[in-house]
Amino acid sequence: MKKIMQGTQELKVGNFKKAIVTMHSDKYGRLLVYPNVDRNVDKEGVYLDIFKDGMFLNRVPYSIQEKGSIGLVGMFKAQEFFIGNRLYVLNGEELTLDVYDY
Repeated sequence: MKKIMQGTQELKVGNFKKAIVTMHSDKYGRLLVYPNVDRNVDKEGVYLDIFKDGMFLNRVPYSIQEKGSIGLVGMFKAQEFFIGNRLYVLNGEELTLDVYDY
């Protein structure tokens, strides 16, 4: 895929890999980031990077969703919503709604 901007050189959009899959903020004011993990290093893991006040706190394994449910392809399988004090996971394939109080 190519994107041509007026007065600039040709930019090949497909040559770039996103570093972040998605981001959320939780009820504690933390930024939760799903990083795009190098699959040559870790084929199965899903992780969550946690930030607070602009500082990286920790990377933790994330087991609520499977690897196939994260990202654009998995967007139709399961979606997450942080609303109020709860995490809602809507699974479109199984037609279920899981509610987590964390």
